[in-house]
Amino acid sequence: MHHIKVSIKAEVRKSYGYIIFLSLLIVPLFFLTACGKKGDPTLKEFEKPVAPSSLKAVHREEKLVLLWNYPKEKETAIEDFIILKSSGSEFVKLPPVEKSKHTYEDTDFKTGITYSYKIVARNLKGVNSSDSDLVVVSPLPYHLLRLTFPSLSRAVFCCLGGSLLKRVFSITFSGALRRGNTGYPP
Repeated sequence: MHHIKVSIKAEVRKSYGYIIFLSLLIVPLFFLTACGKKGDPTLKEFEKPVAPSSLKAVHREEKLVLLWNYPKEKETAIEDFIILKSSGSEFVKLPPVEKSKHTYEDTDFKTGITYSYKIVARNLKGVNSSDSDLVVVSPLPYHLLRLTFPSLSRAVFCCLGGSLLKRVFSITFSGALRRGNTGYPP
């Protein structure tokens, strides 16, 4: 019996030695692999994004269309664009625009009032770029000044547009126009 107890103690010592050996081998591996990304630390995610450029505003009937440029290779680092609008001294934020879109249509305006717009790019960490250039627009209503029909196949109309320039439009009709052939009842 004494001999059996010695062998059990020897087996126990062997198993403890094996566990200690594995612990000394495996634990440092956990520390080496669990410390995160290797390499120099960087604050690239917190860098200020590039500002949008070439901001333009165009008045199209019932909307003001804003257009701008942004470098395609920099779009992956941004979340969206923020439009800032003012009709006085304070700018208000409009709903954000997806990073893949470089246009915004503003339908909340009145003719005869001057509006200022600027845009910022916001990155994934919420850091905003510098403001884009400021664009100022004063939408004016179109007023029909003259409508003439020099022939049965041509109409000319002249109107006063958003830039106070006279705009002349000429429409030429081709084919026979008959009452009822437009899809509307005669």
